[in-house]
Amino acid sequence: MHARVMQQHLMLLLLLATTATSMEYTGRIPAYTRGPQPNFMIPARNLANGVTFFGSHERLRLAMDRLARGDRTLVAVTGGSNTVGHGALNGFGWPVYLDHWLRDTFPAASVKMFNGAVAGSTSEYMSVCTLMHVPRNASIVVLEYGHNDLHHTSGHEPMDNPQRRPFERLVRKVLNYPNRPAVILLNAYAWHETSPFKGAYWDNAEHAFSEYSSYYELPSLSVKACCYHLMRNNTPGFRIDVRNRTPETAEELKWETFYSDGVHGSGDTGHRVMAELLIHSLMLAQASLKFQPISEADRSAAAAPLPPPMVPGNDAGTSDRCLIGRYLTKAVSGDHPGWAWVDESRAGQQAKLGFVSNTTGASISFKVDTTSQIARSGAPKLKAEGEATATQETAGVVTVGIMHLQSYEGMGKGTISCGNGCTCSGEQGRLTIDGHDGSRKVSQVHMHSLFASQAKECVITVTVAGETSSGGHKVKVQGIFVSEEAVSDGSGSAWDPAVSNGVLGLVDEIKGDLVEAHIG
Repeated sequence: MHARVMQQHLMLLLLLATTATSMEYTGRIPAYTRGPQPNFMIPARNLANGVTFFGSHERLRLAMDRLARGDRTLVAVTGGSNTVGHGALNGFGWPVYLDHWLRDTFPAASVKMFNGAVAGSTSEYMSVCTLMHVPRNASIVVLEYGHNDLHHTSGHEPMDNPQRRPFERLVRKVLNYPNRPAVILLNAYAWHETSPFKGAYWDNAEHAFSEYSSYYELPSLSVKACCYHLMRNNTPGFRIDVRNRTPETAEELKWETFYSDGVHGSGDTGHRVMAELLIHSLMLAQASLKFQPISEADRSAAAAPLPPPMVPGNDAGTSDRCLIGRYLTKAVSGDHPGWAWVDESRAGQQAKLGFVSNTTGASISFKVDTTSQIARSGAPKLKAEGEATATQETAGVVTVGIMHLQSYEGMGKGTISCGNGCTCSGEQGRLTIDGHDGSRKVSQVHMHSLFASQAKECVITVTVAGETSSGGHKVKVQGIFVSEEAVSDGSGSAWDPAVSNGVLGLVDEIKGDLVEAHIG
């Protein structure tokens, strides 16, 4: 096996020369062209530097062999706003470039691309809602969280903390999918957003992700390892001397600056770079098949059980903990008179689904799995139902988020209770959701967080309260989330970016089913 890996490394060194077109800059990056052999804007040596870990990549070899044989292949991408495609001026978001190359290179294969990214989201959200955003039949999965996840953690536990544990659980969930997909880490870099100064090389989460990359043998790609010095030198296509492209400078800066707004790559440069890093890594795996066809050793390595979690005890749960759309309707427990599942959208609008009641005293219950293998301390301990004394405590709690509507008129309050073997508590006693917000005339989805003890079938009940600050009693419940972490402040901060940036709209758009990306 050692000799085989050494042989692969030697082959990859040879392949670098055949898969990357060496170039010198003459004042303008090469034009984008479609086809199996990209006209790379990244110089060959920088492409090589951008592959920060490749490993033995058996899963990726199997995925490329699948494509070469013309099999149906699903590629799933998820991450933050870069993966959504924000900032893609004068070009495409990086998933579109990737989709173009896959279709051009493997015309006989039925290639399907799913983009489950949510702007502003972190791996904490995605580790809970994986099944909503990453299809289980994926053969290649790209994760992009190097910028959105917390860049640096405090204290003496750099990996065993609420910011890093979720990323490992996300990785483990996807690696255990039925097709044993190849998981690739794509790490973006936001020059203008780093601290303590612009261009601080170390300021993203990539340094922590590199530990997971080598531990789980995940190919890892890095924008900064590839392109930092090109940026520093303001090389055309990678310039960072101008932060934003404005309507007045858009044409002048076309093919020049890397970012369109200081955070997101521009479509003609930054997004193209991220796509080229991915395409280059796929081409390396593709070319290796010519030298060394798929063997039983490849299949055995891909099928092997995962190692224990790198962070002890940090195994991923298998139950569905992201209850939106039809998943929420399936979680309803018992009858619920006075409540109705409705779509409150107007003609031509995106669907606005949820359970609604205007009836004081009306209750609706949801059966939710709140068990967790990794619930830690840091949140209030709760007495288990039926305990005789207040000194007895449960082993740990999880954070539950109830997604509900807030608006400026007609909205009421709902009280929350837990039963069937679990108890719940809110920070400062907050076990009431308030749908009224008269500070501005907008209607928005809000996440109310609480702590719940662990139970396989915890029943969470929302009851329309008699008390109201608006004169109305309307309560609308739109989703329930269960984190495997106990967030210490109960603020729900891990959920809010995902909620406010459209995850509910994505699910509503297709009436509660997984969203297929509109690539093209």
